[in-house]
Order: sequence, then structure tokens, then C-alpha cells
Amino acid sequence: MILIFDFFETLLNNRSIDFNRGLKVLWEQHYKDKCSFEDIKAYGDELFTHLQNLHKEGVEFPFVKDELPLYAKKYGGETVSMDTEEEADFLMRCNDLEILPGVKSMLEEFAKKQIPMYVLSNSGFTAKALWKVLDRFEIGKYFSNVWSSADFGRIKPYKEYFEQALLTVFSEHPKERKENILFIGDMYETDVTGAHNAGLKSVWINRKNEPDRMHYAAYEIGETNELKDIVDRLEDGADIIKLVEPSPEYNEDIWAFRQEVLENDADNEDQFAGCLSLDTSSSAEKWINICELRKSEETCNQAGTQVPSHMYLAVRISDNRIVGIIDLRHHINHPILGTWGGHCGYTVRPSERGKGYAKEMLRLNIQNERSLGIAKMLVTCNYDNIASEKTILGNGGVFEETINVDGTIMKRYWISTGD
Repeated sequence: MILIFDFFETLLNNRSIDFNRGLKVLWEQHYKDKCSFEDIKAYGDELFTHLQNLHKEGVEFPFVKDELPLYAKKYGGETVSMDTEEEADFLMRCNDLEILPGVKSMLEEFAKKQIPMYVLSNSGFTAKALWKVLDRFEIGKYFSNVWSSADFGRIKPYKEYFEQALLTVFSEHPKERKENILFIGDMYETDVTGAHNAGLKSVWINRKNEPDRMHYAAYEIGETNELKDIVDRLEDGADIIKLVEPSPEYNEDIWAFRQEVLENDADNEDQFAGCLSLDTSSSAEKWINICELRKSEETCNQAGTQVPSHMYLAVRISDNRIVGIIDLRHHINHPILGTWGGHCGYTVRPSERGKGYAKEMLRLNIQNERSLGIAKMLVTCNYDNIASEKTILGNGGVFEETINVDGTIMKRYWISTGD
């Protein structure tokens, strides 16, 4: 396994960006006697517009190589030179950076496992400057190499930018294969799409829980430090799954899932737990329409419920097969849900049971609950359902009480979502 990371918002969080903080020091040291700060600030804005136009064409605008000479040309004097330390200083004046939570300890653990790690970033600052910044946060030592678009000239998602990095990777690890490389980043248009174009699997840091509209992301996480779970599962040889909303591309498999449950769980009155009305729907298309209606407070009544919810298919990455279905209720302000229904229910496909999918489905759904701002979720199970209880406990469930629901004894558990 090899890991290639994006830089900004993947390893380091940018609390604020203000190019003028760096430009002010440059002006004071080199141009104060040649122009006012307002003049050079206005010119900096012009150059930023130029940068944006170049980025639309997939071209980088290196700060030291291309931008600094333009200030000298406009205001006179020799071009300001910057060594790596000075360039890193300028970068950090413009960007108020902090290391993201859990990243340092995660990188340390990967290093102990001897997992090779690299960084590939879109930046107007050179790779040496980026690496220097990583050193200042005491994580530069974990990376074998750092690449910046400032050196290459083109930006992600440009395929050749990834490919030139892979030449180095494979020269250092000739026995590795492309399918064993993960690219980790937060930007869909550049990181996920670029990795896809280069034939790499991507881990999308999807903080806003946006849809994977092109289905390019191999894995999705809410924060960088959640990468550890994916790496652990891959090393253990476990199949990786993701939660996706029902869509027409899964129509055939949705119906096959339904038939399999009907045939194997005929004696189970709760055979379609968490599947809404899949058992009574006349087609996958109609069920998907019901799922869409239930997502909104304004339309969920049309789908036969008072509480809005999201439905997710648990899809195995390796073959795009549905292994389970799980729902997510936006709240439990309802006599049934607040007592024994809880925030979610789920069904694992009969032929896929006993493989740990229920635990992983619930873990991923906890992340979805977190994105809704729910601090803790209620999950219940029958008193004698040992498998479901293990799934809940495996995700941090804390037992609250045992209740009697029309003669059925049930256990109530609460799971913190981390907020």
C-alpha cells in the first residue's frame, strides 16, 4: 500500500487566507520607497485574477518564478529572490495554518507500519517550501517526496501531473501496483477527478457530505484521521463498503436484494428493517421515488411518514454489489421512534451476513448523523438479538435500559456521534 496526500485541508487546515499579509512584508522590505501599499495591493489583486484565469486553463502561476519578477518589472529594481526558508515564511504569512486533528498520530502509525507516503499539491509555492512547512509542523519526516504544481507547471486534475509523480513512486517501489495506491484529498474537481483520470483509487474527505456525482471516489471519509479505519480494513483483507443514496443504476440489484430477503427471511416479521417500504413497492423505481420524498420535512407525508429520513445502500467497493440497506432518521420526535424505533434500522443481505457489514454500515451512518448535527443517536435491538447488540456495542453503544414493547423485550443504546 502507498498513500499520496493532498496538502491544504488534507494535512493542514487553513484557518484564514490573506495574501496581503505576505505582500505587506514584501512591500516594507523592497518596495516601500517605490509605491504605496495600496498600489501594490491593487496590483496583487490583478495578478490574482491572472492566476485564476490560468487555473481555468489548467496552468499554475508560480509565485517565486513568475509572480515576483512582475513586481520588479512594474515598480523597478531587481527581482526579489527567496530561498526555501523565505518562501515558506511568505506562505505561512498568507495562510494561517494548523495541523488537522489526529493527523500527526495517524502518520506516525502509518510510518511504523512502513507504509510509503507522499504529498502532491496544487500550489503556487514550490515543493521545497511546502515540505519546509510540513517540517515546521513536525510531519515532513513522514513523506518520501513532495510535489507541487508550481514546479510542474500544470495543476490537478491534469493527468500528466499525477503520472510524473507515479514515475518516482514506482522507481522507489517497483513491486507495487497502481491499484494499491490511494490518493487522499478534499476537492472533488481536482483530487478525486484527477486520481480517477490517472487510474488511482481516491479517498474523498467529504466534509459537506456532498453526493459523489460521477462515482469516482473509492472511499469517503468525514475527516482525514478517519483514513486509519480504511487502511486498517484494507490491511486486514476486509471488503470496503460505502453508503450511497438509491439511484437508478442500482435498480436491478435493489430488486434482487428485495427478492433475496423475501425468500430467506419469510418468518421474520422485521425482515425489511430500515428499508422503508421496499417490501410493498411494486418496482425499484417507485421505491426510489418514495425514498426521495421521505428526505424532506415538506414531502415526507406524501411517502407515509411524519419524520424525514435518508435511505442508504451499503455498496461493496470491489464489485458495486449491495450488501445491505440502512436508513437515517433526522430526529426521533415521535412516540415510536423515541421509544424503540431509534434513529436508524438496517438489513444485511442474507448472502452477505456474518462478514462484519452491519458494524461498518452503522459506523458510516454515525458519520451521516454527525453531519446532521445530531450529537447522539438512539439504536435499539431485541433482547435476545446478540448479533445486533454486538454491532451496537462495537460502535460505542452505551446501554440505557430494557423496555417492554407489546410483549417484546428490547434494549435501548445511545451512541455519541462525536459532536
